Amino acid sequence: MHANTIYVRAGELHIGSEEYPFIHEARITLHGGRDDHQGIVVHDAIEAGNKILANVGVIRMYGIKRPQKMSRLTAIAP
Repeated sequence: MHANTIYVRAGELHIGSEEYPFIHEARITLHGGRDDHQGIVVHDAIEAGNKILANVGVIRMYGIKRPQKMSRLTAIAP
């Protein structure tokens, strides 16, 4: 999926499901430059810039289970 903005407001975005996980590569590419003035106003006082994946609905992504769920850095990474 290629987009400048993805806003899941009242709907749902699903990639796969628990029963049928998506086993291929799912790629979301957000486009836009640092100085682009494309954005969304989420609320009267909250404005988001560019390259936005905003969600107030439901986003569920199911893929191949990973053997390790999380990693923690024990030192500063270069």
